Amino acid sequence: MADPTPRHQTMTMQQSNRRELTPELRALRARAGALGAYVQQATHDTRETTRAAREAFNAKFLDQVDPHRELPEAERNRRAGTLRKAYFARLSLKAQAARRVKAKRQAATSGGPQG
Repeated sequence: MADPTPRHQTMTMQQSNRRELTPELRALRARAGALGAYVQQATHDTRETTRAAREAFNAKFLDQVDPHRELPEAERNRRAGTLRKAYFARLSLKAQAARRVKAKRQAATSGGPQG
């Protein structure tokens, strides 16, 4: 049987319950969640769990360098590896730029960088 409480009211109740938690209870709740996640990782092979996602991610680079699979496999893999390195280098640059913006924003609001 469906819950008669409207969804938006339920979410409001959940949000108010979170605000009433003490820092100690929040820490205990977070610790319990983290330990549960650890147990799941300990009982499942994470490499196997994420295998399909990793294969799809790597296939994207193979498709970009040789969509018709005309190159020899070694050359295709070499080029895909280089493209993958370039992807992560660009990602690193974006992350650095975001950290720089965040530091400037913090400096502007607090009068100095936060340590």
